[in-house]
Amino acid sequence: MMRKGPREYSWFIHRITHPTLREMFMHPSDKLRMKEALLSLLAGDIFDSTPIWRSIALFKSAYYLVSLINLGRSSLAWKQRRLNILRDREVEASVTSV
Repeated sequence: MMRKGPREYSWFIHRITHPTLREMFMHPSDKLRMKEALLSLLAGDIFDSTPIWRSIALFKSAYYLVSLINLGRSSLAWKQRRLNILRDREVEASVTSV
């Protein structure tokens, strides 16, 4: 359970700036209790017996489906993220070498 919590949070952290996730947050829906489960997860209610994991899996599936539908926009966002990570590593390397 101690590994599951950080893994679930890191999934959202890595995608928080992605246009698909922003769009899903801007137009929330509680179909299949996904909104309720997401709010429970973000509130830290992951270690109790709250039945959120099926809805979280459905939310992630919806994210991937919408990303595939908007493949052009999604691939641009993934490329930009990769470039930002590389730039950050270069800056970090230059700072540590000084």
